[in-house]
Amino acid sequence: TQNDIWTDDFEDGDITDWDTTQYLSGGAVWTITNPGSRTADGGCSGTFLIVDDDDAGSGATTSASAISPVIDLTPAGTNPVFLEFNQYYNNLSTDVCSLFIYDGSSWVLLDEYTADTSGLVRYDITAYANANFQVKFKYDDNSSWAWYWMIDNLRIYYITYSTPAPSIVADGPAGNIELRTSTGDIIFDGTGLKTSGGAGLIGYDNSTSGLTATDVQDAID
Repeated sequence: TQNDIWTDDFEDGDITDWDTTQYLSGGAVWTITNPGSRTADGGCSGTFLIVDDDDAGSGATTSASAISPVIDLTPAGTNPVFLEFNQYYNNLSTDVCSLFIYDGSSWVLLDEYTADTSGLVRYDITAYANANFQVKFKYDDNSSWAWYWMIDNLRIYYITYSTPAPSIVADGPAGNIELRTSTGDIIFDGTGLKTSGGAGLIGYDNSTSGLTATDVQDAID
């Protein structure tokens, strides 16, 4: 089950909770007013966040950031957490788009775009989840008269499982390798596969299958 923690599709026409004040004087800034009248693309629609270097003019140099409000990700607990959004990046040449996340102590570069990019992107941010999480989009034209980058439909969510997901434990008791499931364990102890609890292997005896390490590797291959 996907559980939303935070979303923003900008349809309320308000980005006062975003910090868009980090930019070079005279250059383009992040806005939802679409100053260059760009057609929404890449899954963006209606009102979207955009920085438009082309609209700023040939004499402008753009280096601008849009920083989200603080987002508390602790409700996710130990569950996996994901960030996703739609985007359309129209690249010219040397201009660069960077995606940063705040891990609770510093900004971390999560991804960087240096070519045309369009559509929905998704990132596993579980390792960075914290009570003061933020997202930052930074556009730098590198002194070129470039195009634009639009962002929409931001979403952060965590996943829970009605049935606990299996986990693999290497070097378990007595050097075993165990696949732990909600109904029992499947154990390879160096001589063969065995099961415990309600776990079973289709086509094999549930107490001792007689499979060897070679059989397991062949099945993997």
